[in-house]
Amino acid sequence: MVEPHETLFVVPRKRFVPVYEAGELTLHVGQHEISFDEPELFPWAEKLIEQDSFLAAAAAGWSLTPLEWPRVQSLLADLIDAGILSRAPSKGPGAAPSPKYLELLEQERMRRAPASPRFWTEPELLREHGLEEGYLEAVVPVFRLAHIAVDREGRQVGELNTFPPGLRLKVPTEWKTCAYAGSRYHDELPMNMTALKSMLAHWKPVLSATLTFRAELLKRRPQPPGQFRLGDLLFLTAPSSPGPRS
Repeated sequence: MVEPHETLFVVPRKRFVPVYEAGELTLHVGQHEISFDEPELFPWAEKLIEQDSFLAAAAAGWSLTPLEWPRVQSLLADLIDAGILSRAPSKGPGAAPSPKYLELLEQERMRRAPASPRFWTEPELLREHGLEEGYLEAVVPVFRLAHIAVDREGRQVGELNTFPPGLRLKVPTEWKTCAYAGSRYHDELPMNMTALKSMLAHWKPVLSATLTFRAELLKRRPQPPGQFRLGDLLFLTAPSSPGPRS
């Protein structure tokens, strides 16, 4: 039971991603989703994710109308059970890597990899996987077909998501615990810093191209201000239908 005088610590404060939708506030943090559907609790949740630590009794005053202690006590107890709050400070940035971090590095060191890139255009590769060319997309998801392709830097497009895993090359990669606010902040698994640095170098051109595509779509299919629906995204990405044949 949580006592009013206890100091509580917000374990993953920088990992919170709040999402407001249809009269509900959902806090995404790692694998957790914490939903609040009572508007009077929205300010309470917003205040929670601003804290590194706090006195339990102080949480009663976070909403526009002060909450009764039993209700606050129940909220705090649920968050402790979910691993969102702790009675002890979380480990700082200098803490030792997690077991999952070390396991990934060891797997990377020990895994076998092809000596050179391979591609689905090779009949030998199809035969190795027991496939005929016309059935490839029935086994390999279409969005993964390009993952084994190599970019100008000699890295595969899919990086760790290259499919099948046995086709993933071994290339020098820098791993590091994520220090950026968001759902991956201080995650147990490290982030691919080499890929991040490469992405940052091209991010502005990618955004510029995206805006160009969006402007062209809106020119062809005008939308009310501020609206962009899922169907419009499908229209943007789907290949155009062939015109009538003469």
